[in-house]
Amino acid sequence: MTIIHTLKRSALLCALLGTSPLWSADGPFSFDLKLHGGVTGGALHEDHANNKTFGFGVEGRYALGGQKALTLEFAYDVLPARWRDVPPPSSTIYAQPSSGAPVTTWNGVPLSLSNANSMDLRKESAQGFSLRGGYTDALPWIQGMTWKAGLSLDAYKVMSEF
Repeated sequence: MTIIHTLKRSALLCALLGTSPLWSADGPFSFDLKLHGGVTGGALHEDHANNKTFGFGVEGRYALGGQKALTLEFAYDVLPARWRDVPPPSSTIYAQPSSGAPVTTWNGVPLSLSNANSMDLRKESAQGFSLRGGYTDALPWIQGMTWKAGLSLDAYKVMSEF
C-alpha cells in the first residue's frame, strides 16, 4: 500500500470520527479532530536529517470535573527526511542532491554531492500510528492554560533509500 493511499484512508477515518456526533453534547465524553505539526530533536533529527513532523488524529476526552480530564488519542504521524551524504572529509553534510551546487570542498576542489560521486547518499523517513493516553488539568497560575502528561505507544515504519 502506498503512502498516499494510507494517508487518504487515515484522513477519511479521522474526519468521520472527528465530525460525527458520537456522544451527546451534555455528557462527560467529547471527541476532537487534531492536526499535529512540530520539530524534533536528538536521535530523530540525526537519523532523518530533518527535524519536521506532522500528522493528524482523533482524541477522546472523559471529563472528570473542571478542567480535569482523561484523554485517549489515535493518530497517524509522518516524519519526513532529507538526503544526506558522507563525503571524503568524513563529516556528514546535509544537502539536496538534485540542486547540483557545490556544498563543500575536498583538497581545495569544490565537491558537489550527487548520485554519481556520492560515497553514501541516503534518506530515511518514517510514518506510522500512535496511541496516546493522558491526564490533563488547568494551570492554576495562568488563566485558560492547561498541562498534559501521558504515555504513547507508537508503531512506525521506517523507509530507507540508498
